[in-house]
Amino acid sequence: MDWRGDAFSLAGPSGSAPPAVASAAWFGSGGGAHAGNGESTGASPFVLLATPVHLVAGMTHVRLGPNGIQPIDGSEARDLAGDFNRVMGGDGVRLQAGSLGGLFCLWDQPILATTYDPKAAMDQDLWDFLPVGRDGARLRRLMSEIELWLFDHPVNLARAVRGLPAISSLWLWGGGPSISELPVFHGWSAGDDPLFGVYATRSEYPTGESRGSCESTSGVVVLDTAPGAAAWADAERRWLRPAVIALKRGRLSRLTLSAANRRFTIRSASLWRFWRRGRPWWEYFE
Repeated sequence: MDWRGDAFSLAGPSGSAPPAVASAAWFGSGGGAHAGNGESTGASPFVLLATPVHLVAGMTHVRLGPNGIQPIDGSEARDLAGDFNRVMGGDGVRLQAGSLGGLFCLWDQPILATTYDPKAAMDQDLWDFLPVGRDGARLRRLMSEIELWLFDHPVNLARAVRGLPAISSLWLWGGGPSISELPVFHGWSAGDDPLFGVYATRSEYPTGESRGSCESTSGVVVLDTAPGAAAWADAERRWLRPAVIALKRGRLSRLTLSAANRRFTIRSASLWRFWRRGRPWWEYFE
């Protein structure tokens, strides 16, 4: 489940651990210096990501559907942060829009809780993914209060006019302390991820560079596109096939694929098994 820690170990210093996801995203967003809304106490805050989600209620449980994670624009983020701080702020908690987008829940005191990436909860019973630990109940209570606050909120009324799903709640996760610098990561990244997205990013596998530069360093590619989907062919073209070529040429020592709760590591000796024709390779993740 800790695929970020697993991936970070590929290009971080030996024995190093990645920063908390929210800590990295907050740092990448300027640490609130340019957010332009909310009030700061001047102390370094404890940060959680506040991801807008659309919940679907079933007969026996509540879940995140296929469109459960809802992107919002900067105007919506600022409106939500400003109204939250007016209506629900206090008790050492506030909401702030990041300068690069997204929402952050800032606390004056550390929050000790185990939280989960909302992508891990997609189409699952959310009960198994709610915050737990010493302050888990505090986060669960706040998430429930946010759900009530967002019901018929002006931002949601405006989204309905535009035919967009309502924001049911804000999913609080990835918490960590505010940081003044990022841990070293000797590699590149690609994809829309709040942790790896703050490091050097690329749009294609770096095949056009010299052997001694970026092509011979580690990289982490985060894909939301499901294997076999229409957009998957583009992901294969840009990332997987060039990486397999680099593996064959000895420019990569291994290629690791993570999906759901499984991980596969491919080395040159096992390429014939990985790329065999019997059925699409991604079906082996099931």
